Amino acid sequence: MVGVLWIYRDLTLVMAAITFGYYFGFFVNWVFLRRLYGRQPFHLHPPTLSRMIRISSWVAFVGGVNGLFLATDVIVLSKLQGEAAVGFYNTAGRFLTLAFLFIDSVGTALLPVLSDLYHRSEAEFRKLSRMAFRCFTLGIFFFITVVGYFSDFWVTWIFGKEFLFSARILRVLVWVVLFLGNSYFIGRLLFIANAQKYDFMAVSGVCVLNAVLCYFFTRQWGPMGTASAVLISVIFLFLIHLYFLRSKVFMPREPEMKAAHS
Repeated sequence: MVGVLWIYRDLTLVMAAITFGYYFGFFVNWVFLRRLYGRQPFHLHPPTLSRMIRISSWVAFVGGVNGLFLATDVIVLSKLQGEAAVGFYNTAGRFLTLAFLFIDSVGTALLPVLSDLYHRSEAEFRKLSRMAFRCFTLGIFFFITVVGYFSDFWVTWIFGKEFLFSARILRVLVWVVLFLGNSYFIGRLLFIANAQKYDFMAVSGVCVLNAVLCYFFTRQWGPMGTASAVLISVIFLFLIHLYFLRSKVFMPREPEMKAAHS
């Protein structure tokens, strides 16, 4: 436990920096609004302002904890195994960047469409969400197959034979894309349903689990243990997100329940 707290001393700086970045973005948006309206009176509906601040706060908190979650493995590995181990681990992790760029772009593009459907038609919202899940999963499985099967070739071709050990790490980390990518998409759906706090609860709980697993697995098995700890953590994150999605978003809404009973 002392070791975990020692690791978290460094991680709190990461979370603070990311949270500050989100709030700074909120401040910049406010400055642009003032410049847009100039010296003219600017009136904003108080309930709307309150909701904007509340949503922005949840997004900032989730972003901070996400940054903490994604930084834990490398910081723990650096403290326990040294920079050489971090080099092998990060070499494997570079191959995941392309997949996450694809996931982020698709999720961002779907956000306004799904948001509109959520308020207009729950049936269409469910239909498009499930179709997006299937497309995500098929695309991710294709990526996992190509990267995982040819991992030795990719690593040695790009980085050289001295980094061949990274290919073993990559075969574990590539599965992180499947669970973390779908968790990211579920987080978007929770945001659309104004249920950001459940995303924050899921990420915060798994962030603690990830730190504990990374600490003990890294001590036991080095970089392979770190990769395994991250994979277990993202599987738990996906399951928790899936539970919140089914119970908080995909539950029939009150007007529709009344219509079904009438």
